[in-house]
Amino acid sequence: MEPKDKKLMETLPIPQSVYGMCDFEDVYWRMASEAPDECIFVELGCFIGQSSMTMARAIVGTGKKISMYCVDLWPIIKEGEMYRYYLQKWRGDLFRGWAENMAPFRRHVDIHALQCDSAQAARLFANQSVWFAFIDANHNRSSVVADVKAWHQKVAFGGYIGGHDVGPKPWPDVEPVVNGFYRDDWELIHRSWLHHKN
Repeated sequence: MEPKDKKLMETLPIPQSVYGMCDFEDVYWRMASEAPDECIFVELGCFIGQSSMTMARAIVGTGKKISMYCVDLWPIIKEGEMYRYYLQKWRGDLFRGWAENMAPFRRHVDIHALQCDSAQAARLFANQSVWFAFIDANHNRSSVVADVKAWHQKVAFGGYIGGHDVGPKPWPDVEPVVNGFYRDDWELIHRSWLHHKN
């Protein structure tokens, strides 16, 4: 899809400039293009913002007034060789990193950060009030089951619920859970799944 305002898009940071595992840009662009104006998107699992930036760029690209809620615990990282960069840059404060990376988008998108677990966040939304929910948080079986249960009822009829990391590796629990809830009524897009609630 061609963005409505190419000049504006050129001023926004590119998500690939931030570390992350977001390979579902096409999912976010498709959802933003299909979504009605003035609806709600929810992203579960945000880390330091690569995927959140991707969602925000898609919303900006469509020119729609979509409110975006980002849910993560954003724990304080205190040690670990693989986290050395975050320790040095933000003293291990992942939320600070996310907020810094999302700052350029806040002038153009209605963005809300919910620093809590998925179940707590779900209680803040009325049933059928969310148009699109994307799950990329804890990938163990019990967590995926809890997330799908909590957020399926929040998604409006005609909207979508989906998530990341379908496949045998590295998260083998995700696909069986999706099959258990939706059987054949879901779509595979690269390593992401998408269910149209109708």
